[in-house]
Amino acid sequence: MELNLSREPLFAHEPLLDTTVEQPLECDVVLPDYCPDAARILKCTLEPAILSTQVQGSRLTVEGQGIISVYYCAQEGGLRRCEYKVPFSRVCELRGEASNPTVLVRPRCDYVNCRSVSPRRLDIRGAVTLAIRVWDTREEQAVSSASGSGVELRQEQLGATRLLGQCTRPFQVSQQLDLAEGKPAIQSLLRCEAVPKAADVKVVAGKVLAKGTLAVTILYRGQDGSCQRMEYALPLSQICDTEGSQEDDRALAVFEVCGLSCEPRGEGSQDTGFLLDASLRLTVFLHRDYPASFACDAYSTLHPCQCQTKALTLPVLRRVVEEEFSYEETIDLPEGVESIDDLWCRVLFWNTRLEEGEAVITGRIAVSLFAAVQTDQPGYFEKMVDFEQRFPLPEDCDNPLFDPLVRLSSCSYSLTQGGKLDLSWKLTVAGCLYCLQKRTAVTQLSVDEKRPPERVVKKGLYLYLPQEGELLWEIARRYNTSADRIREENGLEGARAQGRVMLLVPVV
Repeated sequence: MELNLSREPLFAHEPLLDTTVEQPLECDVVLPDYCPDAARILKCTLEPAILSTQVQGSRLTVEGQGIISVYYCAQEGGLRRCEYKVPFSRVCELRGEASNPTVLVRPRCDYVNCRSVSPRRLDIRGAVTLAIRVWDTREEQAVSSASGSGVELRQEQLGATRLLGQCTRPFQVSQQLDLAEGKPAIQSLLRCEAVPKAADVKVVAGKVLAKGTLAVTILYRGQDGSCQRMEYALPLSQICDTEGSQEDDRALAVFEVCGLSCEPRGEGSQDTGFLLDASLRLTVFLHRDYPASFACDAYSTLHPCQCQTKALTLPVLRRVVEEEFSYEETIDLPEGVESIDDLWCRVLFWNTRLEEGEAVITGRIAVSLFAAVQTDQPGYFEKMVDFEQRFPLPEDCDNPLFDPLVRLSSCSYSLTQGGKLDLSWKLTVAGCLYCLQKRTAVTQLSVDEKRPPERVVKKGLYLYLPQEGELLWEIARRYNTSADRIREENGLEGARAQGRVMLLVPVV
């Protein structure tokens, strides 16, 4: 009987890049015309942002920018701030060409230094590290069933996940923000921060709908000389076109801020609000679960058999992580501080390591504050706080992959007696937890029908004492018979021997 084969697609995970690269950033700048001369530099911060990633063939291009904020004491007195955006581009070679790539880029600031060359000229030097991971989802046609020519397949079935695609959508949020009633008019902007958060993700036919909020915090100096803080919550709503998506697909949506501009606005000589212009991008990772059914080995009872196999890594999405964690810490108030004008926190870096049964995220928070000191001059103070968060891994996940995004969602403080600061902050962890299943699949199978089998076992009924849990398919191959015959002769179900009980092995 002629050999007939059926094939089914498998969607394999193939890593193409896993590296870290350092990107230097340098600029020689002049203070904007609206900024007064600098007397003393208080602090320089560098926040890297990824604007876009593009894979062409075997090459990855990463476009980004470093947002540099310089806080200084003006010669005329008071705290001032200026901001500069330094673009950068990085090209990385992949191990091979990608057909459906997934790209993860995690930037972090290594260092930044700012030197005042003159009261209006600054020399800034810094560097960021880009942690880059790229993998491809490749379709492989595997033999799933066979009939004829005496072919016996060792079949395997397992749950797997296909990464349908990574959709990235840049967009703008422009909003006029009013001061709260009773707040003094604006003299100068000191700090602006925007933190996005995805709240709801819905998959429909051909689209993914993502909603969230953009939490905006603004610190400004009022016309009366006081430092004032304003907070706003802006709604986010975007649609990503995802061809072929279905309602039961699973998605992770991540909003990221790529750039932020905030300017005072008002009527006449009074600035009573702000004009906010935020550049964001939405990234959606879309998944579909499917049953993977394939042959991992084969033989023929009638003819010599040749099969080609391929080692594949089949991912299964075990969990879409979107969780928020609360932390508390008590620190000493810096000596000489009389009052706090502003306090905020930044995630400097984080690392994810996999231990037995757990994924462990460790990192560092920078607690920054502007305060009035005894000299009646503004001062900047900074405290580093380490954090750790543990995630239990599924018990049957031998090869996990978890590379989450970690960012700060809120930060607050209260003063206590004895010169202490009670800090509380929340971290948001968002990412996909995969288990990578390493398997071997038959991709090609043929028999030589003109030749007899290479190994012949005489017809008869044989006794065999199996090992605990031994595969019936392996026993059948040894005797050049079929596993179905062994099951039928012994009244068995399933693919393995049940205990060390003598089996009857029919060879016909």
